[in-house]
Parts: sequence; C-alpha cells; structure tokens
Amino acid sequence: MAIVIFGINFGCCIIENSSTKKTPLASGLKHEILKVGHGEAVVEGDEVIVHETMRYLDGTELYSTKGMDNLPKILVGGNQAIEGVDQGLRGMLPGEIRKLIVPPSLSKRKQYPKFLSPDSILVYEIEVVKIIKPIKESKKPENKIRQDIAKSGFEMVFVKGGNYIMGGNDQIDDGGPLEMRVADECPHPANVDDFYIAKYEVTQSDWVEIMGSNPSNIKDCDDCPVVQVSWEDVQEFIQKLNDKYDEAFRLPNEEEWEYAARGGTKSRGFLYSGGNDVDEVAWFENNSTGTSHPVGMLKPNEIGIYDMSGNIWEWCSDPKIPYPCDDLGKVFESKVLRGGTYRNRATSVRVRDRNGRESSMRLPTLGFRLAK
Repeated sequence: MAIVIFGINFGCCIIENSSTKKTPLASGLKHEILKVGHGEAVVEGDEVIVHETMRYLDGTELYSTKGMDNLPKILVGGNQAIEGVDQGLRGMLPGEIRKLIVPPSLSKRKQYPKFLSPDSILVYEIEVVKIIKPIKESKKPENKIRQDIAKSGFEMVFVKGGNYIMGGNDQIDDGGPLEMRVADECPHPANVDDFYIAKYEVTQSDWVEIMGSNPSNIKDCDDCPVVQVSWEDVQEFIQKLNDKYDEAFRLPNEEEWEYAARGGTKSRGFLYSGGNDVDEVAWFENNSTGTSHPVGMLKPNEIGIYDMSGNIWEWCSDPKIPYPCDDLGKVFESKVLRGGTYRNRATSVRVRDRNGRESSMRLPTLGFRLAK
C-alpha cells in the first residue's frame, strides 16, 4: 500500500495517526502530529491560512512565518511553490500542527526552494490556523423567463449586522386605541447578525417559474409583486426554490426586516424606508391609484432596497408577539406582516409599523420578500 504525505509517495509503509508518537516510514521519513485539531477537515478547494516553519535537522531555521502580519494562504489542489504541501493539508483540522522530516532523496525535488541544500535533511512544520471554505455559487436559472426579467426577488443585498433601537414612541395614529398603538411599537434594543435580504419583493414571474401558476388577482404584470399567497404557500415556494437552485432562502424575521428597512448601518433615521417624503419611496393610498405597482419604481433606501414601505404587506418568519417593553402583552394568533400596502394611509407604511395575519390568510395586498 503506497502512502502519500504532502503529495509525495513513500511506497509501502504504515502511518499511525497519533498525536503522541512519531511513526517511522520506509525511506527513513518521520511524520508526527504535534497538536490535534478540531472541526471540519480540509478538503480540495479550501483556502487554508497556515503557520509554516522550515529548518535543517540541526535546528537552523530556513524560513518561518512567525511574527508575520499576513500569514500564507494555500489553495488546496492549486499550484503551489512547493509541490505537494497543499496536498498534505487534506484531512487536517483547524488548530492541528504536523511535522514532517524530509530526507535528502526527497529534498532534491526541483519544486523545493533553491536555497535548500540538496544533501540536507529538512524539518517542515505546519499549523492550520483557519480554513476558508469556498462560497457555493448559486446555480444559474435555466428557465428562459428568468433571463428576460430585469428585476427579480431572487436578487439579494448584503446587510451588515448591528445593534439598533427597534420600534418607536411617536404615538402616530395608525388605527386602534392609543394605548395599544404605543405598546405595540414601544422602542427597545435589538441586535441582528449579518444576513442577505432581497432587493425587490418576489415578483409574479419569480413565482410562476417555481410554482407554475400565478395566484395574483391582477395578472399580466411580470414585475409586479406576487400576492394572494399565504404564509404556508410561501414555505412551499421556498422549499422548491431551494431544491431547484441549491440555495438557503427563507423569510426574514421581524428584527431583520425592520433593520434592513431602516437602512442597516447606513440608516439616516427616516420615517419611511428611504426617506421622509412618503411619495418618493412608497406606493400608498394617495399615489397608488388603488393597485400594486411593478417593483423598484420608486426611490430605494440607504442600502439599495426597494418598496419596504408600501406597495404590499410582506410576510415575516415569526409570530406576532409583544415586544419586551410592551406592558399590555397582547398575543396575536398570527404571523408578522410588515411594510404596509398601496391601500394604506401614510402612517401605516412607516418602517416600524406592525401588523399580522393568520398564516393561512391570502390577500390581494399580501406578498413577501426573501432573505438568507
């Protein structure tokens, strides 16, 4: 059985994968695991950040990355200065350190650096500091309808996570008793991690591509948001979408939704998503002519997202529960809706306005936006 270490074939021998003992190999080579690592192992295609030290057998150091600000990166399976080093990284774990003693017969390989003496035994020590897994590229849609559409709810915007004050206390009249309005939107700290959210609401053409039919009450508008879809319908759509394109799409949760609507780390504190002039950023009762409109026609917000105020309600992933600062504590048997619609007054398309509906509800003013 031939053993290959660091891309070098050493013939018939046995290596014990042990952290406590050196294992002699045929041809006099020794291999030792100095420190055991933990986590997911290195595989071909990974980029690995490493600490490296190369010495003569007497301890004279030839090369070391100790003290370097920028540690070397090795693409496993790529073209490296020392042939086989990247191959030897396969199977190593983050934090693992290995040492390899290379006899003269192997140090003469032309791929080794020119400063190495051809008759010297070398000691090569390598530590896996970090493994950078390649980002999986989304499969490109094959359906022709996707190639003809300029705007799609599958186009994502990166949102840098952070802390913010969710809700507010302006007591704006958006319907219902004043006490309930104040409690429902009471200000409180919230934190979100990095995530992606769609630049546009999911359109009718997006839905047709995945589901094969259009449930919207007004059809023949490919760029208009799909509506009349329940929360359960959306879950089925997302599952089929992810299966088709090997993705991880989902609905945003309520904290993510409001954070993105406010503009994330670039927020300027606007009342509506993208500005304080509602006519510039939202389709609502005064400018919509009583219907939804194609996505992306008005001004985007600070991070380039469209229609998070007005046009249609958007499902969120979570149930509508009281905020931590809500003294009334009214629990709704519903999923969160955000954004307001083309039928609502301006106060209902504010970034912090909340609503909810039962997950089975289908409305001509209700659609969704993707996240991941």
